[in-house]
Amino acid sequence: MAKDLTSNEQILDSYIRHQTYLLRYAGGLRNEVLPSLVATEKKLYDSVVEWIAKAEGDRTLIGASGGQWQKDFEATLNEIRQPVWDDISETIATQMKDLAVVEAAVGARVIESALPVVIGMGLPPVSKLVAIVNSQPFEGRTLKEWMKRTADADVQRMLSYAKIGIVQGQTPTQVARGIIGSRAANYTDGQARKAFKDVESVILTVTNGIQN
Repeated sequence: MAKDLTSNEQILDSYIRHQTYLLRYAGGLRNEVLPSLVATEKKLYDSVVEWIAKAEGDRTLIGASGGQWQKDFEATLNEIRQPVWDDISETIATQMKDLAVVEAAVGARVIESALPVVIGMGLPPVSKLVAIVNSQPFEGRTLKEWMKRTADADVQRMLSYAKIGIVQGQTPTQVARGIIGSRAANYTDGQARKAFKDVESVILTVTNGIQN
């Protein structure tokens, strides 16, 4: 016969089971936002081919012309990806604000249901819960700072790969394939898809932070 759980054990058990729900929630949010990044890949491929072709004559990218090429190419990458990153950031922020309100109610319900007496826990005001999402650091960064870091890393990753490809003498098509990935691997081997893991990591970090 199983022993009766103490209040603390009941609360812990409930939170462990709730963590499974949060993981599914985070996975669903990730799946919701990633297609918008995928939608930019055709334009990215065409732009990379065009810009690498312009740089083929300057293998070292040294000097004023090489520096200008890098600035212009980076601006093009940002022009393609940044609007999508802005939309993703807004979507995640909106979802996390809703999650913060829900998690406060869940936390109160879990604690109240485990106690033998009625304590009537009050919930923080919605404005305070929303402020957690807007300004609370999660592992050292706010959500806005995490998303900016992710967007910047995405562009810098592609720019760095392109410069290495030029120095190595790769053709524009080879560089573009390295950035976008190969059809055989369903494009998961490209530099552009490495941002997917970053998005997933941010969502998990903030989701866990809100729960805590």
